[in-house]
Amino acid sequence: FVRRPQLHSQLHALHTQVDSENDEINKGGAHVMSAVVQLAKLWICGHRFWPCFKEEAIELLVASLFLHYKPYLHPPRSAFSGFTRFLNLLANWEWQFFPLIVNLNNEMSEVDVSECVKEFTSQNQNNPRRPPMYIITPDDRGSITSPNSSM
Repeated sequence: FVRRPQLHSQLHALHTQVDSENDEINKGGAHVMSAVVQLAKLWICGHRFWPCFKEEAIELLVASLFLHYKPYLHPPRSAFSGFTRFLNLLANWEWQFFPLIVNLNNEMSEVDVSECVKEFTSQNQNNPRRPPMYIITPDDRGSITSPNSSM
């Protein structure tokens, strides 16, 4: 999380975009992404994982569900489906082998993404002290960061 204000601005824009798309689909329905973020934060706090996560990391995890929703046909359309996808991401992503790349505003090309994965692999292949989870955004490509790294 190299540039916190820029990250907050990008996340806010994504919240607004996702919520307006869901309003059209649900005809005035709830703000889905915001609700999923709140549920994720409540779950993290309730299970006493809060010291392990920065707030931005949780928002990026949820943002990834709306930006990169494959294998599903569409992004989450309800808080419940988004929350279950969040839990699925935490449980099933291969954190040891792959960073989670959240391509906000589609600023990263396929080449950039593959370079990030290569850098992650080379830096962490035999590193016993590496953090258990990495999240990369377009703005912090050069610094592979963990969810609880200092900002």
